Amino acid sequence: MKKYFLVAILVLIFTMVTTLAAYASNGVHEGPGYAQTTDKCAACHRGHTGKTQRLLSRSGTVYQFCTFCHNGTGANTNVVDGSFSGNYTAWGTAADGEAGAGLNGGGYQNAFYYTGRGGRRSGYGSIANDGMRHNATGSDTDIYTAWGSGNTGPGLTMLLTCTSCHDPHGTNNPDGTDDSTVDGTERYRILKNRVNGQDLDVIIKSNEIDAFGRHDYTKDAYQTGTSQFCASCHNQYVIAKGTIRGGTSGKYDSGDGLGSKVRYRHKVGIYIAGDEYTGNGRDMVDVLNDGVKLPLEQEEYNSNIQGNDSTACLTCHQAHGSTSTMGNLAAAGPANNPANFPSGFVKSNTLLRLNNRGICEDCHIR
Repeated sequence: MKKYFLVAILVLIFTMVTTLAAYASNGVHEGPGYAQTTDKCAACHRGHTGKTQRLLSRSGTVYQFCTFCHNGTGANTNVVDGSFSGNYTAWGTAADGEAGAGLNGGGYQNAFYYTGRGGRRSGYGSIANDGMRHNATGSDTDIYTAWGSGNTGPGLTMLLTCTSCHDPHGTNNPDGTDDSTVDGTERYRILKNRVNGQDLDVIIKSNEIDAFGRHDYTKDAYQTGTSQFCASCHNQYVIAKGTIRGGTSGKYDSGDGLGSKVRYRHKVGIYIAGDEYTGNGRDMVDVLNDGVKLPLEQEEYNSNIQGNDSTACLTCHQAHGSTSTMGNLAAAGPANNPANFPSGFVKSNTLLRLNNRGICEDCHIR
């Protein structure tokens, strides 16, 4: 009798696990819209034995809590080492990327070097030795400067944690008119609808489901809204020359020692068709398809870059961390000041995807 009871229990467990894997597509961060019978709340919360006021199952900083799973031991997206493990099937995400390849957003301690829009395995480096990360790894009271922020200079200082950008309970896109209603689509990478005290009433989508039939954390397939999200904090980088926040003409102190001056910004959100700023006179579409295919926002995914693809912040930068290396000239500027970053950040790469100014040369061929 005991033997049959044990077999029944094993069958029940197997059925629960396989059923869970079949419907889950985004790990424990499934919502909004969790089923009433969900077991996912228990992945993070405990009703009577919580370690914090939010009933979290572990104490520590936000970064420590998130990376208890996202460090290669409990989730396929290892943001500590910037890699996709592909080892964990319980949440149905093992196929959502190329096992062993680099994550789109890089990592906080280590990261793969960027080699194009597909999976990346060509090189691996240490953030502390080579690059830079968004400073979400410290205490929950550390305050940092958001470069390109504020009205007339880099004045925005803020606490940065994983939940500054991501909502662990999941997000849907607003419909553009009322934050309380949604258009029914999943918001890319559970990015928040309210950031830095602002309601971000913009659609943020990826083409990855249509292109690959799944989430894919190792391929770039941006569609819309990523630059607007970055501009929640780095607002000056997506406005016209000589303006300040609010649209008023003005000057800006970028912290480069030159004081308050009119500043020019690289264009964001523009089609690349017919761009004449290439050193060999070729169209930029051909130039990019022949070189490292930097990620652009595409209305519909195509493995080759198209003329109606648009530049975005993520064309040049990785969100979590980058191990691109910088020479003396490329590392110059206020972001290279070691006082602004934890020890070990000597030559800031400002989260750029390619070494030195490879992102510039990749497009413009000078």
